[in-house]
Amino acid sequence: MQRLERQHHDQTVFIGTIAHELRNPLRPIGLATRLLALSVDPKQIEQAAKVIRRQVAFVERLVEDLVDMTRVSEGRLNLRYEDVLLQPLVEEAIEACRPSAVAASVELLSVLPPVMVRVQVDSGRIHQVVTNLLNNAIKFTPRGGRASVLVNVDGTHFLIKVLDTGCGIGPELQPRIFDMFTQADGADSGRGHGLGIGLALVKEIVSLHGGTIEVRSEGRGRGSEFIARLPILRQAPRTPN
Repeated sequence: MQRLERQHHDQTVFIGTIAHELRNPLRPIGLATRLLALSVDPKQIEQAAKVIRRQVAFVERLVEDLVDMTRVSEGRLNLRYEDVLLQPLVEEAIEACRPSAVAASVELLSVLPPVMVRVQVDSGRIHQVVTNLLNNAIKFTPRGGRASVLVNVDGTHFLIKVLDTGCGIGPELQPRIFDMFTQADGADSGRGHGLGIGLALVKEIVSLHGGTIEVRSEGRGRGSEFIARLPILRQAPRTPN
């Protein structure tokens, strides 16, 4: 009963958060479009265009996560494996997050293996894992903080670690941080709450690949570390729950 009550509460908060998160980009998009209509200064036009691109990208990520959440709940999230080089895949995901990091004044760092590693994965989904983890780190890190991506290989598996110097995760939340609708408090970063679906999607994607993911944090204000461990070679397919 207690679990059902918590799920109902989380879903109620989630619906309210969706409305808030969808409303947030509308004001800067509206201001930028008015500036485009009135300005003849190329610099102002370019700045307005950047604002629109950044906010539209945010909405696109939000909608994609919502669609994937539905696929997970219906057991329809599937993988399309291909042979790809790991480092360029991770670098592309990092670059996709860089505008958000710049806007939030969060430093991005990365450490990748010096020798190219070929893996068998769904490249689009691994890109999603990295961007979701990194955007989460950026969102919950105060200005002037740091988010890092570390990748290494242990022979049969590769590890993707995303660390931040953000607000951390309390011990009471860590056991259910990957549950759908679970939301961490982002007050310390000044950028509000998360939707509570990004980390759940990450866990599902990693699990479908035959991998595991864990979280480590020494508590509030001590930053956090997410570690995804995935096989280099394709594993036997798993039927989604």
